Amino acid sequence: MKCSNCGSDVKDGLKFCEGCGNKINSEESDRVQDVNTDFSSTSKPNQGGMSKNLIITIIASAAAVVTIIFFIAIFAGIGTSRANNYNGDLNVGNNPFSNNVTDTTQELIPVIDVINMEYPDAVKALSDAGFTNITSDVQSPADDERWIVVNQSVAAGEEVLAEENIILSCVKRCYLYLDITSENNLVFSKYSITVSLDGTTIGTVDNGGVITYLADVDCGEHNLSFCRSDTSVPNQSKTLTVQKDTTYSCKLSHGGGYIEIKNEDIQFNIDKASLEVIDVIDIPLSDAKSKLKSNGFTNIITDPADIAGESSWIVTSQSIAPGTCIDKNESILLGCVSGNDYFAYYIGKNPNECDKMAEGSWYKITYKKDSFTTYDLSLLSERGKEDYIVSSVSYLGGSKELNLYLDYIGPTPVPTATSTPMPTNNTTRTTTETTSKSVDYSTNDYETARNGNSGVYSYKMSGSNYDTYLIIDFDEGFVYYFLDCDGICDKMKIDSGDLNSRLFFYQDDGENFVLYAVNFAYERRPEHLKYHDEDGFISDFYSTNLDRALALRDTKEIYDYY
Repeated sequence: MKCSNCGSDVKDGLKFCEGCGNKINSEESDRVQDVNTDFSSTSKPNQGGMSKNLIITIIASAAAVVTIIFFIAIFAGIGTSRANNYNGDLNVGNNPFSNNVTDTTQELIPVIDVINMEYPDAVKALSDAGFTNITSDVQSPADDERWIVVNQSVAAGEEVLAEENIILSCVKRCYLYLDITSENNLVFSKYSITVSLDGTTIGTVDNGGVITYLADVDCGEHNLSFCRSDTSVPNQSKTLTVQKDTTYSCKLSHGGGYIEIKNEDIQFNIDKASLEVIDVIDIPLSDAKSKLKSNGFTNIITDPADIAGESSWIVTSQSIAPGTCIDKNESILLGCVSGNDYFAYYIGKNPNECDKMAEGSWYKITYKKDSFTTYDLSLLSERGKEDYIVSSVSYLGGSKELNLYLDYIGPTPVPTATSTPMPTNNTTRTTTETTSKSVDYSTNDYETARNGNSGVYSYKMSGSNYDTYLIIDFDEGFVYYFLDCDGICDKMKIDSGDLNSRLFFYQDDGENFVLYAVNFAYERRPEHLKYHDEDGFISDFYSTNLDRALALRDTKEIYDYY
């Protein structure tokens, strides 16, 4: 402490100043003692205040606390801002540091499978999927070369970035077309020959036959071998070097235990593999097969199979559309129907309609009364021909002649055979038309029969194995249905209607009730009838002699279904 008199330093505990001898006030001494006691651990000797180190420490600690509080406040604000702006994605929102944040997220794309695709197609497919870095070991392939992808560096299904390098490994491929013919041995050595390519059997060529085969192969050497079909040991072989699309053809001569390759030919194209199919629909099967064979096709099959009398069958469909190019050995299926069934669309037509339908056709029409009598309609007027209607057809394939059998339905006199000219007197025709003539298929005359609501009518549907009859009896109120090949006749009750609209009748055996219907195919034209069965199928019946139909019915056992 200091002496109040001289200002000299006075040691603690002294009662008098050593400099001037002034008495030190006891209260001041006590106060100084207390202060020194409080700071005794930090004060230097003879120093009366707080140490520098302590002050610096306190200031630094305070600054650190203030700095920590400042940054906590800042990041708390950023977190709150992000929370407030979150909408399902990680958005920066109004973050004051957003200008310094970059979103590095990029979309991953699943890789597609391009193995076995041609190289240009593979590149296009990957580019379309979004990939931008596609490379391969193919350098500008020529237009007539085919490079096939056999491996891809990134497996199909793996998800990568669009700029990921996808490397395609490719091999050059070519088509090899084989056209091999076997000589025809007529007596001996008539065995078949098995043909193999690179050890794999591709087919068998029969004695006198031909085999064609189109192979997709790697460019390079390939081995073609031949052996008898009853042995597995190759008898003859040929090495082919293939660097581009190639056709190899030869003829095999064989006999005893040998096979000889003859008439070899190599062409660097495959034109022989593609022949254009022609249209053979609506012509006789014999003509269709002849045309296809003349164009080079070797495998023609039919439905139905094993048709006898091919000239009498007509082609209605072909499995390969006209204009399509196929291999000559590819099968062509021809769907056929018999000529009689094919030309059934003439039934119910008059000669005027028939002549128009047959214009420009490959067949000729002959109008007949029966198998022995031919009608000469050349002298009839157009109106006169309308009094005849086709009741059945017969196609003679070899002569390409279509016989149309006519029934007379009009008031003009029935024409006789070819030797008898038809009447040409229009006055006579006008007179005869005023009187309605009788018809053999109904108890009515023609005019009454056209009403379709009285009397008795008889109809027949001709089939290849049997004929089906309908007798419609308005007088009794029943319809009779029977076949000519069995002894049963169904008798069903007429319900309502008439033949110009629709006549309904039913079959009721006590357990099942079935409703049928019939009507004239053309209004007020009784010679052609449409029959509707329970399944919705419609059949064509044509007028037939009533007396013969009744006589046939009377030989049957009649079952009542009403």
